[in-house]
Amino acid sequence: MGTAWRYWTHTRLEGSGKLKRQEILVAQAFFQQQFPDLLAAEDLPDLLIQRQLVAVMQESGERGQSSRLAEACLRCFVSQQIPQICLNLERRFATQGQFSCQDLLPYVLDDVDPLQPCDDGLGSPAVATLRHQPLAVKIVQSFDPRQSNLSTWTKRLVLQQKLLNAALIECGVYLASDWAILSHTTPVRLQRLLADGLSPAEIDRACQLLSSFHAIYRADRMQHRATNPGQRCSEPSEDQLNRMVDYLTQQRISGYSPARVLRELRDLAQKLRQGKSKATLSLDDEQTRFLANQQQVQSAEPDDGQDAFLRRYRQQSEQCLMQAIQQAVDNRLAYLRSKKPPKDPEALPDDRAFLKALRLFYCENKSMTEIAPLVGKQKQFQVTRLLKLDDLRADVRMAWLFLMVDQLDQVLQEYLSTDQLQHLQQRLKQELWADICQKWLLMLGNQPDVLLKDYLNQGEFLLGELIDRILNQDVTSTYSKKSVPQPESQNPYARCLCQYLHLLET
Repeated sequence: MGTAWRYWTHTRLEGSGKLKRQEILVAQAFFQQQFPDLLAAEDLPDLLIQRQLVAVMQESGERGQSSRLAEACLRCFVSQQIPQICLNLERRFATQGQFSCQDLLPYVLDDVDPLQPCDDGLGSPAVATLRHQPLAVKIVQSFDPRQSNLSTWTKRLVLQQKLLNAALIECGVYLASDWAILSHTTPVRLQRLLADGLSPAEIDRACQLLSSFHAIYRADRMQHRATNPGQRCSEPSEDQLNRMVDYLTQQRISGYSPARVLRELRDLAQKLRQGKSKATLSLDDEQTRFLANQQQVQSAEPDDGQDAFLRRYRQQSEQCLMQAIQQAVDNRLAYLRSKKPPKDPEALPDDRAFLKALRLFYCENKSMTEIAPLVGKQKQFQVTRLLKLDDLRADVRMAWLFLMVDQLDQVLQEYLSTDQLQHLQQRLKQELWADICQKWLLMLGNQPDVLLKDYLNQGEFLLGELIDRILNQDVTSTYSKKSVPQPESQNPYARCLCQYLHLLET
């Protein structure tokens, strides 16, 4: 009977962790009544079906029988999509995150009965709010077939679920939302990505839209981070969308509504996700190898003054990083030592377990699963909770940036005028609290050299461009934190951390 069964067959998760499929006969009869000519079709026009079902939901009223059956059909369809999304995550990241599809399903496949209305007939919005609302209900009720098909909308909302993302982060995988990607993208990079596919007028309009997002959403987020750090980027509020419309109107750009702003921002984020897949130059390509050789020749031109400056900068940068690591690790150890000792007298104290696990992870490249029995833990997630690597990196990042702000003044005062130095200080302080700074620790590498050469040659501080280049490889559908750190030669954070851990052992 083709694939029409997806609209009346519901998949739910049993207590045993197994999936169970069940045909909803009243939903099947309703679907047959609505689409009698499509039952045997092999290639269903899903979007057409979904539009009609949504129309029935809206026309029949929230409590009408037809409305509930139309919603049940859509919830059945969603229940088929969610396991596939989780399976795709397993295939893509399981080797580095050490999780399975079954580990993820409890966080997103929570719709037990598609015929059960979300308010249970109680009628009171307050009571309905207190009741658990399955994810499938949220997906169906927020679905707009004019904007996308239900498969795409389901995937988007599943990947935005906080509990799912928290579980993935525990396994070392970070999924980026549309709003995080837009926050991390500068208009300059956006122009480069859109240059091949859009006209100059369209590119300018897209850049104005991104500027409105930065002026309202990102500014609000930076203020909010001062009191609530670490929260993920959520969808813009209605108030923020209205303020973006006002911003665009002030820039003499008309025709926008809050809904249109939201839609075009999502489209923009999708283009940025796709930008990562564009081809790059290969050093193995005979036609392009000479470009790299030319760049090496140009970079090798002698400039004793600049080389001396860069050597001093790199030295100060690594010293600040080492100090920041010392502060963060010492603070964590002090906290762990202040906790109650383990009940088992033979168990390893938390502070010693933390140091040992940290050394095994960064210096010996062992996975969390391998580390667990070596520090007296039974499961991988217990090691993850003990280490809290994201928190440690965040502490190191903040301490490092504050130290670098102070040190840059001393390093640059011999090379810059007073006005240039003041401009640099102001720009650094503005960026210090920005969300994009959290990527420095993992990806800094030799990029500061590029930044500082640009600064000396052009006389303007290109911190935004540096961050843009650092984040270039991350503007994808996911940010992946590997379960084992990169080689030390590629990661100054891991290298300095291992050096400090070695000092603690001697």
